[in-house]
Amino acid sequence: MLALLIFLLLASGVKGTTNIQEAKNALANAKGQIRAATTELYYHWENITEGTHLEVLDDIAKAWDWCGISQTDFENGQYNASLEEAYWAWFLAYRAEYRIYLEIAEICIETANSTINNIPFYIAAPTQAIEKLDQAIKLFNQSYLDEVFGNLRPLKEVKIFINAIGRVEAQLYWNEDSVVKLANEACCKALNWRGSQEKIYNQSISNEINSVSLSFYAQILIPFSIDLIFAMVFLGPMIGKLRRWTKKKTSRKIRWDGDLWRSRGLIITTLGAITALIFFSWIWLDSVYGLHRNYGTTIAFDLIHLIERILWVLFGLTTTSWALLIVNKFTLRKYTGLFFTTILIIQLFFSVTIVILSWSSLRHITHVTFQ
Repeated sequence: MLALLIFLLLASGVKGTTNIQEAKNALANAKGQIRAATTELYYHWENITEGTHLEVLDDIAKAWDWCGISQTDFENGQYNASLEEAYWAWFLAYRAEYRIYLEIAEICIETANSTINNIPFYIAAPTQAIEKLDQAIKLFNQSYLDEVFGNLRPLKEVKIFINAIGRVEAQLYWNEDSVVKLANEACCKALNWRGSQEKIYNQSISNEINSVSLSFYAQILIPFSIDLIFAMVFLGPMIGKLRRWTKKKTSRKIRWDGDLWRSRGLIITTLGAITALIFFSWIWLDSVYGLHRNYGTTIAFDLIHLIERILWVLFGLTTTSWALLIVNKFTLRKYTGLFFTTILIIQLFFSVTIVILSWSSLRHITHVTFQ
């Protein structure tokens, strides 16, 4: 019986000595971890958000408070309480540091993801960068310890949390294949891929823009010039005949034979040129849209849409002119001639407008190259 009592007393003394030493070590580790977290906070101050600043500072402040309480209890011989409080302080300091690495890793992932998503759609996706990013995201999800952000837990759980945080901090930041390193590699690979590919595409895009510029002269300016030249050849005499016809109508003694124009070839050529202008303008507009559709090139949408509306009006007027000619068997008399002349003048006005607007929209075609 005496031997058993001596054994229990010795065991109690050993346990008490163990708690004392563990409390001392926990306090020392807590203070060291608080200083480490504070150092990391100021080192990474510019790399994290204001919200994280406040959360980290709050954890550090609470850690110091628990350190003070633990120290007081230790000095008063409350070793069990001191041990638990020291571990709480140690845990809070670890959590403060963990918040920093967690946000840095998240920002690196967002940066890499944004870099990949901002690669122009006409460039193939950078598969190596995407693979690295997927690895980083998977490892980040594994390293996110949602349970550590709750209230303080009993000593046994807190010890588990401290070990877990130490492990995932390495996965987030310190390891060779950490989340931060994988995400940064993904970002670099995406940038390098985009730079190499845009060197190839930039020349091709420049050639496409030059082709659209040349098409403007070939498909719009040439038909318009033909239209204008042939229109001017007979428009002056035509207006003169109309003026004389108007004067004749004021005198009952003078009769007009009713035939306004005898140069049917000129009229047909002019309408043909206007028709060609409309047709080729639609083709040219489609090629301009193609630059934006295929390469994301900036175009003047307001001007392009205005040109489209004018083209529809010009198409309607031209259709009416052809109908007048065909119905009247290419011989215009009296009021039909006057109506045809008015329409033709309006057509010429709209043709000039289309050419001017097309030339203006051509000057607004730009493509931003990657630097």
